Amino acid sequence: MTECIWIGDPPVELKIRSNPRAKRYSLRISPKDHSLWLTVPVGGSRQDGVAFAESKLPWVRQHLARLGTPPNSLTFGQTIPIAGEDVKLEQGPVELIAGQVLFVPGPSEKIAAQVKAFLKVTARDVLVPASEEFAKQLEQPINAIRFRDTSSRWGSCTSEGTLMYSIRLAMAPISVANYVAAHEACHLVEMNHSARFWALVEDICPGFKTERAWLKKNGPALQMVRL
Repeated sequence: MTECIWIGDPPVELKIRSNPRAKRYSLRISPKDHSLWLTVPVGGSRQDGVAFAESKLPWVRQHLARLGTPPNSLTFGQTIPIAGEDVKLEQGPVELIAGQVLFVPGPSEKIAAQVKAFLKVTARDVLVPASEEFAKQLEQPINAIRFRDTSSRWGSCTSEGTLMYSIRLAMAPISVANYVAAHEACHLVEMNHSARFWALVEDICPGFKTERAWLKKNGPALQMVRL
């Protein structure tokens, strides 16, 4: 459950949430809508968390000033990346034409939801077979594969073998999405980022550092697309 309060003068909205896996208080600004989020760890208190957030207000204001106005919602005529290529959004039946135009059905106020659904299907079409292939190479079973619109991570792997991917990977080049699939598949073997883990990634996804660098450089722009 998320709680919203206002802190500072002039006030800044702070969204508070608890995370059972968090080990410390953390503060982050969402690249999607520039909202401010406070994560409270297990055993932590709301009061101490708010005090922590208030102590960071100078940094928050400076960072928000650099970010500028939050991005607007999607509109017809706008271009967004699909598989690493700029695609123009036009009104019409859903269909990707020559990798350059995505026709979106319905009125303009429904465009974000329609694009989000398209990205989820596209991400699934790329990442499910890639994950299954990498898991097969590693001789590891996959319990389930899920897709969400996440802003904090591109993928994750649970100890039960469930993989999760951000639907925004559909906007990245396919080679980058494949790298993330390889990365998460390797967590089926190594639930860490040790030297052994990275050796496994290199083994099943040679040259992955190029795709990793692309995501580090361009990932924030993908998160800025307002869905």
